[in-house]
Amino acid sequence: MIEKELAEISEENLIPAWGMLELTHRCNTKCSHCYVVRQKKTELSTREVKDVLDQLAEAGNLFLAFTGGEPFLRKDIYEILEYAVKKRFAVTVLTNATLLDTAAVKKLKKIGIHELSTSLYSLKAEVHDGVTRVRGSFLKVMRALKELKKAGISVKVKCPLLTVNYSEKKALTDFAKSNGFKILFDPTIAPKNDGNVENTGQKIEGEILAGVIKQHCAGWQYSTKFPERNVICSAGKNFIAINPYGDVLPCLQIPHTAGNIREKSLKEIWLNSPMLNKMRGMKLSDLKECVNCENIRYCNRCPGLALLESGSLYKKSGSACEMAAIRSGHCNG
Repeated sequence: MIEKELAEISEENLIPAWGMLELTHRCNTKCSHCYVVRQKKTELSTREVKDVLDQLAEAGNLFLAFTGGEPFLRKDIYEILEYAVKKRFAVTVLTNATLLDTAAVKKLKKIGIHELSTSLYSLKAEVHDGVTRVRGSFLKVMRALKELKKAGISVKVKCPLLTVNYSEKKALTDFAKSNGFKILFDPTIAPKNDGNVENTGQKIEGEILAGVIKQHCAGWQYSTKFPERNVICSAGKNFIAINPYGDVLPCLQIPHTAGNIREKSLKEIWLNSPMLNKMRGMKLSDLKECVNCENIRYCNRCPGLALLESGSLYKKSGSACEMAAIRSGHCNG
């Protein structure tokens, strides 16, 4: 309830309470479904990252996630994390965990991060390593998870559901529960940030997707009233993202630059960006392909995914449409 009230207040007052900061696009794995497109630009320096953190704190940011690429490839990662915790952010780190040995986990424990989120694609080494395309990555993740549990660090396991691993959903859930880890599954595989769909070849569809969706019917409310926020998210309202090169984005899934913190202050970009103001002004009536859809109350449309799939923030998302149709047919109480 408190988080819901905070979300409403921060959105109404345009306070970027939630944020994500990509520290690098470099990575030591080559995951088959990865959406990141690395750019030939200079990453923010340690000093520049700290300056961003100062500005985020001043803007009212509370919950900050560091991601990549692989953030632990940065030599200054612990210095950055320590600075962020001292600025009183609730810090989450998104990582593939392959670089986390005993010493690294001890540093994270001492720094006092809020949560570590890592991907685990399977409990079978050959499947996990097949997704990362790096032999031995499974063993490294499992060792890291053991150390994180031992250190008492809060862990969230994230698992995109793919054709190669969807059948392990229960086993992964049991594994997470037995170790005290949170777990999050997601059947949505977004195209690359340049619109290339070559990374979506393993996404589940049809009867397989329907089977997964039906397992989560209880989490949906089916009333005649439809909350507009289900198809128009909070990106650019109470959520902000910044990529490794200083570009300010409404969300990492929406690769439209609102401005660059190397050229303007974060405050100026956040309050005055025409692109962000356009996002904030989006209404359900603007979504001409969606507003009269018979399945709209079953929809969880992501504007960023719609952009990558259709080329427009205002058009429908094929992935969202497919899932809404499944919920309509199977999750109607």
